[in-house]
Amino acid sequence: MNPPAVLLLVTLLAGFSGCQVKHDFGTLRISGPAEGTYEVYRIASESPLQFISEEIGRFNEDLRLLPGSYLVLADCSSETVIITPGQSKTLAAHRAVFMPPFSPGPDDRFSIQCERSAKTRSRQLIANRYGLNVLEGNREILVGLEPVTVDFGDEKKTEVSRTVTYRLSALKVEADPRPEGAEGIPYFISPDEDLIASTESQVTGHWLFLLAGRYRVELNGTSSTVDLAEGENRVIKPAFLKVETSEKVDLELSSQIRGMPLYLEINRGRWMNLNQSYPVLPGSVILKLNGSSHGVAVDLVEGEFKELKARSVRVDLGCSPWEWNCLGDKKVSLYMPNEPYHFVEGVSDVPILFLEEDVQLGIEGSRDIRYRIKPGQRDLVLQVGHIEIVPKQVYVKGQVTDLMRVEPDGAVAFGNTLDIALDRPTKMPLVAGAYTLAEYVMSTTVDGDRRRSGQRFYVTPGRTVTLQNTVYLSEKRLAAIKKQQEEQSVNNGMRGRTKGTYLPAIPLEIF
Repeated sequence: MNPPAVLLLVTLLAGFSGCQVKHDFGTLRISGPAEGTYEVYRIASESPLQFISEEIGRFNEDLRLLPGSYLVLADCSSETVIITPGQSKTLAAHRAVFMPPFSPGPDDRFSIQCERSAKTRSRQLIANRYGLNVLEGNREILVGLEPVTVDFGDEKKTEVSRTVTYRLSALKVEADPRPEGAEGIPYFISPDEDLIASTESQVTGHWLFLLAGRYRVELNGTSSTVDLAEGENRVIKPAFLKVETSEKVDLELSSQIRGMPLYLEINRGRWMNLNQSYPVLPGSVILKLNGSSHGVAVDLVEGEFKELKARSVRVDLGCSPWEWNCLGDKKVSLYMPNEPYHFVEGVSDVPILFLEEDVQLGIEGSRDIRYRIKPGQRDLVLQVGHIEIVPKQVYVKGQVTDLMRVEPDGAVAFGNTLDIALDRPTKMPLVAGAYTLAEYVMSTTVDGDRRRSGQRFYVTPGRTVTLQNTVYLSEKRLAAIKKQQEEQSVNNGMRGRTKGTYLPAIPLEIF
């Protein structure tokens, strides 16, 4: 074949090949804003659904694609298109603009959430972007915390890009203005209605942009409702709350002895450290110190610096620092006047904090004796000793001990213990001071009179006072007690021979 014939054949083949490639492609064009991109994925399989990343397209430019089905993704929107050879497919994208009332700062926040594609079940979170390029149709989006339907119509013939504008509002909780104040405390905002379970967060001192509406603001366990008008700038000035203890109170004792710190609870759910200032929203709050079932209502005013002084009481059993079996051994309860049930329960050797004014204290083991804590007395330490009562049982015809109990002298305490056992020794803790061991004896004669006798004693901190007291029992009961004591003595002797030691009877402690 001569050279001109070869050249003609090559030219014809090249022309045929170029024509074939041209007709194998189709074109996608999306008219939209002046600038912007969209994503295109080739649908490789419908069942199971498989996609192949294909192209990044630009608005108002033709994108050549092989024939087939494609998923087109823009902001908060998607469309499925079919590309055919030699044909052009057109769509329209529109612009949704969200206008803040002023120019945002770098730490201000605005967010949009939406479903991008139902086919892929994909969602989109857009942060700090104030314009969206949305494909035509109706699109449901969450702007800040409010649902919005962006409606660009269902007619897909139009190629004119339209713009819809929404005016935003701004909300901010002020930061602590004091030099020593903490910066960047988180606060949370949610719709006032519970129809949408969504929450936005920001930190004090910075703005959050939202659509107009009614919102609930939460900060450190406090909450407030805010009505935002369109385009409004709302600033919330918090109050600042601090509950402090005196330097005399060793807060570490609770962690060391009980394994838990001392802290403050606000509005039944938020825990705060003591001796630390917290921003809170203005209004009425309920404060409780840990261990307390009683809340104290406190009113807080916008911009106010509120400092409350916690009071404390500690019951000192006189334990050495290494006596872990002794430290915290007794329950200590605080009562309101004329109330039968305690509102705080702690343990000995650990400070018990409270905010109430008129308070009474009881110690496990000497139940129903209450000690007065004077109003205004901030920090109190009660020294404790013990008393051991050893009853001596006798039978005297016509006399029976009806009751034996400990009664305080009434200076700092009132009430009395429960009935003390008449058949065995009893040991109980008491705050240092003066008491009386009272015995009530009833006559079994015709007269049937009842008389009281008392033995006055003093309790010294860290020491045990032993009292012997004669009690009168019936002949039958005295015989039963003696029999029981003899049996116990025999059992103790047998145990002593087995182990090589003698085990004395242990005095009973009342709880």
